[in-house]
Amino acid sequence: MPNARHRSIARGVNRGVKAATAGGGGPTLTDSGPVVANANDQVIENLRISAGLAATAVSIGAFTGVQIRNCAIRHETGRGIYASGGAHSLSIDHVTVLCIGAPASGANANTNMHNIEVVNSTSVSITNVSLRDGSSNMYIVSGNNINISNANGYNARGPEPRGQFVQFNQCTNTTLRDFYSFNDFDISFTEDNVNYYHGDNHICERGCVDGNNSPTGVGYICDGSDNALPASTTVSFSACDAIHQGDGCFTVYGAYGVVLTDCRTKDGHNTGVGGRATNTSNGLTFASSAPSQRSNSFSLAGISMYLDLHGTIKIFNVANSSNVKWQSSRISGVYETSDFTPRGEIILSDMPIW
Repeated sequence: MPNARHRSIARGVNRGVKAATAGGGGPTLTDSGPVVANANDQVIENLRISAGLAATAVSIGAFTGVQIRNCAIRHETGRGIYASGGAHSLSIDHVTVLCIGAPASGANANTNMHNIEVVNSTSVSITNVSLRDGSSNMYIVSGNNINISNANGYNARGPEPRGQFVQFNQCTNTTLRDFYSFNDFDISFTEDNVNYYHGDNHICERGCVDGNNSPTGVGYICDGSDNALPASTTVSFSACDAIHQGDGCFTVYGAYGVVLTDCRTKDGHNTGVGGRATNTSNGLTFASSAPSQRSNSFSLAGISMYLDLHGTIKIFNVANSSNVKWQSSRISGVYETSDFTPRGEIILSDMPIW
């Protein structure tokens, strides 16, 4: 069951950020309503942006080189940042996004209340962001060369099929580095925390997903389940932790070439939490399966973190110690049962906050 840390960490609005203070060189913010980009290379900066009702706070269409930096954004039942239709070379840096339309607990009113959504765009950089209470914290669709780093996400709210810290939907060549996702069992409404749905060449490293109350969602998944689309291929997880998971921690379905290195999981649950149903997998840790048309390569390899050079994949206090692997023939490598200290929040300095 969740400990005191798990229940309390997500309640503070500005967790994980170090605010700019007087004399600290941080930005002075100017109040603004919704912003719509209208030119290539436009810079949207130093704003405290508030969007009411179903409005999108920041909209970017087919403009290249737009930069959003040093902004604090609030949105209600619309999106926080929405980039679509060829917002190539987009940069989002030092930005906080809060969905104030989320209820006190449970699912959002619709599936589109994302903190950040990027569609049909290439060469996108998202860095130094703190995201909270969106349907998904980040939803990336049909993107190429997407790079996310130094990102904290709190309490993804769904409803299904949303509820991710980040989903890469039919994307290629992505990186997700230095990240932290926290979901309070009694506030969030999750699905998978990190989801790769089809697409190729993904790198995910140095992060932690902490908390999942979904009966069907897992910590990290490579999902190629739709046979009408190409399978997910070449996905590398390195130094990734999965904490407080129920339905699964690391899962592959219809994907190829998935490798785990230095990954760890602990403190699972095998009962319904947050008022949701009991998980459907009976507390799996690792799962690998494929539709009949496909085969998987899912390997556990490498050494432990924190200079434990003789370690392997680590598990501790998992949801069901009698059900660690599903379809073991598709999973190669070994793990050890030993405790560890999970990776924590990314400390983001000089962040714009409300």
